[in-house]
Amino acid sequence: MTETMTEKQFNKEVNSSSKSLIFLWVTTLVLFLASTAVILGLWMSFKNDRIKTNLAILDSAESGEVMGTTTKDPNYLINLAENLKAKGIIVYGFDNNQETKRQLAIFGQAVTSIDYVECNSQSAHSNADECVARVIDQYPTWVEGEQKFVGYKTLEDLEKILSNQ
Repeated sequence: MTETMTEKQFNKEVNSSSKSLIFLWVTTLVLFLASTAVILGLWMSFKNDRIKTNLAILDSAESGEVMGTTTKDPNYLINLAENLKAKGIIVYGFDNNQETKRQLAIFGQAVTSIDYVECNSQSAHSNADECVARVIDQYPTWVEGEQKFVGYKTLEDLEKILSNQ
């Protein structure tokens, strides 16, 4: 015996299926929009943090007169970095530390001329053993022989360290 569906039963069945599909579609749309909002919020937060970091680095990049020499002279930073290295002055830092980033940023492209030791053992260019041996536990730390100069140093501070040696 075959059972046939009445028109009323058919409309009820189709209506129920349509409601389920609409509910599924609306739920999917809401989840998509919520996910998009979270991803966009995280991206904006990351971008904002990056902008703040870059501004802090730019603010820390000094310009002007330092001990009678202008930092706008392209050779000034290179000469300072080379003189620090020639005197055996080493800066120890930690690549994730904001003060280390700020310290290195004041040298601009001349940063490659300073003697820098990375203390983050997770970094590819780490020399954490040297940092441990020198008992470096604050960053950045400038070291000349047995003397330590802890914390961020301005260009003028570094000039004074050079002239006292």
